[in-house]
Amino acid sequence: DTGARVDVNDSRNPCTVQITGRRECVDCACEVVREIARETVEEVLECPEIAVHVLIGLNGETVRGIERDTGARVDVNDSRNPCTVQITGRRECVDCACEVVREIARETVEEVLECPEIAVHVLIGLNGETVRGIERDTGARVD
Repeated sequence: DTGARVDVNDSRNPCTVQITGRRECVDCACEVVREIARETVEEVLECPEIAVHVLIGLNGETVRGIERDTGARVDVNDSRNPCTVQITGRRECVDCACEVVREIARETVEEVLECPEIAVHVLIGLNGETVRGIERDTGARVD
């Protein structure tokens, strides 16, 4: 804690950081901000479309877990194929998050099964209950 007030305006690029307080506090906060800026790196990975849902997870759980566990910020852009994953943070955090993302992409597979028409309603279940149960119990996505 530097004792200074730090306001970040990220509405433009580059963003601005306004630091106010006593001179020694401002000087200390400026050095901390400069160090963070120097140490911040970015990696952009491609991710196959089939792996994006696994990477994001139910309600964003997986991607938030990656951020929490690695300390890096992970942004998934699924508007194109292959999707892109932008990872930012300190080098060691980014490297760790990249490895997790690559592992998810490597391990994600897809199977397409044919299902007789008479079994579709049973597979889906009342209000989608069966298919949601399969997804919940197995961790796989069923489309």
